[in-house]
Amino acid sequence: MDEGTAESAVESRFAAALGAMALLIFSMILVLMREFLGAANVAIILLLGVQLVALLGGIRGGVVAALVAALSFDFFFTEPYLRLAIADRHDIITTILLLSGGLVTTLLHRRGYGVRSHG
Repeated sequence: MDEGTAESAVESRFAAALGAMALLIFSMILVLMREFLGAANVAIILLLGVQLVALLGGIRGGVVAALVAALSFDFFFTEPYLRLAIADRHDIITTILLLSGGLVTTLLHRRGYGVRSHG
């Protein structure tokens, strides 16, 4: 592994860790608005966060962010709160869609299908 590749790998790991921490902190802030927003809207907001992390942090950052978003959604926004358990089947579906949507958009960003200039 040459120096540039090693440096790139470290930057990728750093971006993944930073993105995961940012998404976790953002989730904690959203808890304050949990009753106002509702679980489905929170899932969409978290998906937007995953997309941002994927855009800035690459595939590793996006995958980690998708996992953190799904776990955060389960832990903070589904009943029973503050446990990795889901009581409502609709919340299970939302969590699966959040995870899979985050992974798909991460892969699409990686393949270059993200926003492009049509100039």
